Amino acid sequence: MNLLKQFRYGWKYQFYGPDMPEVLFDLRKNPEETTNFIGEPEYGELVERFRLRAKELKFS
Repeated sequence: MNLLKQFRYGWKYQFYGPDMPEVLFDLRKNPEETTNFIGEPEYGELVERFRLRAKELKFS
């Protein structure tokens, strides 16, 4: 599992590989991590930043 976290801001992004869906949690709104916000338009820019960082770190 590849994981990027920004706890200071309350987000957690998980990328399990190309065969699994990405996951984005907003820990302020949903600390139980039961809601995936990856497809929500308001998180689009954030998701792109996480994807760029994952690519920089050479996540598969």
